[in-house]
Amino acid sequence: MNNVSSDRGLGYMKIEEYKAQGGRVPKAEVSSKPLGFLKITSEPSDASIWTSQNDENWQFVGYTPFEKSLPLNSSHWIAECYKIKKEGYKDKKECRPVNRGNRLLHFNLEKNDSKKTD
Repeated sequence: MNNVSSDRGLGYMKIEEYKAQGGRVPKAEVSSKPLGFLKITSEPSDASIWTSQNDENWQFVGYTPFEKSLPLNSSHWIAECYKIKKEGYKDKKECRPVNRGNRLLHFNLEKNDSKKTD
């Protein structure tokens, strides 16, 4: 598993932020264990992972396969787009809405056309 030590670019919402936006978190859900994880895989693996909240200003966060637990003081993943890149393959992108629990993404990458037209 490849990881980058910084949380920059990985979107999660702290419980306090979620509550401030009108969300309700039952006391049973505030625990000492992570409430979910993010897992990003690709075929082939070792593709770079980029994230963005607005489909602009992409930030590199690591390589596939990638796994990160939801921080303990957080209850939801924010809405976020993920872009996967690997040399010789077409980029793939997927955007996800705010969600609770686990966020699982798998990307099947397609090879670039090596044929050139004259």
